[in-house]
Amino acid sequence: MNEEKYKELLEENRLLKDKLGLFEQQLQTQAKRIDQLEAELRKYKNENTPTSAIPYYEKENLNHRHRKSGQKEGHRGASRTKPEKIDREEKLTIDASPCCDAPVKEMKAKPKERIITRLLNPKIENVKYIKPRYVCTCCGKEVQPEVPNAIPNARFDLSFAILISFLSVGMNIPFEKIKQLLKFVWGLDVSEATISNTLTKLGEFLGEDYEKLKSDIKKSAVRYNDETGWRILGKGNWFWAFIAEKTALYTVEKSRGKKVVRKILGKKANGVDVSDGLKSYDQLQSRKQKCWAHILRRFKREVYFPFKDKREKRDFRKLENSLKLGCCTTQT
Repeated sequence: MNEEKYKELLEENRLLKDKLGLFEQQLQTQAKRIDQLEAELRKYKNENTPTSAIPYYEKENLNHRHRKSGQKEGHRGASRTKPEKIDREEKLTIDASPCCDAPVKEMKAKPKERIITRLLNPKIENVKYIKPRYVCTCCGKEVQPEVPNAIPNARFDLSFAILISFLSVGMNIPFEKIKQLLKFVWGLDVSEATISNTLTKLGEFLGEDYEKLKSDIKKSAVRYNDETGWRILGKGNWFWAFIAEKTALYTVEKSRGKKVVRKILGKKANGVDVSDGLKSYDQLQSRKQKCWAHILRRFKREVYFPFKDKREKRDFRKLENSLKLGCCTTQT
């Protein structure tokens, strides 16, 4: 090999080494970027992410049906029973046959019956209460009778406030839809501001009862705590639920952080707190139990468990199956 050819090979080798070094730097940069993106993604999508926050196109197609649909043979039917009370009877007659328009003659056989449950149009009632003015013979103060079933300084009665609360909180219906429903069913025109003010006044009216619920929740032997996304006027908030055996406490907050837990439970709540593993509950000094569904959900992602060989992976799956079996046995 002549000297000129040798120099060309050396130069070519140097260029290849430079390219290789550049590629290694790019790989390191990309690996760091991937780690950053995965860490960022973990904030929004992890085993604690509510299913409602996962787009439907990212969810797996599941098939939980393992048996033939319908009830087993010999199973007693569970159709709707006939109502015990009949409010009115109506006899139906015809003068001509519906098939050929010929005259008809009533048979002497026992007539057939069919019971229909009708939904009657609800109505509203505007009541004017006359409140005589009285004077207390002891202190001389002017007193008046209280309006029954009404929140102080409200234009609607308590049943209206309870309905609005159920539709808004229980059914998660937006104010605009509630407004349309009231108009369609009752013919009642109300503004979204009226609906909002009614909920505020109801909260103030039930303030003492709400504080009692908080006290009962703190004293509960076991609490099931969870939170999910909740939009108010298009802005993201969090709907918190604290459930005990005989008590349920709900609150809507802007945060998903530990301040909400401290606000509701404090730091020295008694009993056991069952949660999905959200770190906001770690500050509690109570005993803790993680939700089985979230624990088992982590088993699906092998990225958390780097296996050395097939044996480790097989043993891991055996552990997963035994935990699932124990969980189902406990629940039943």
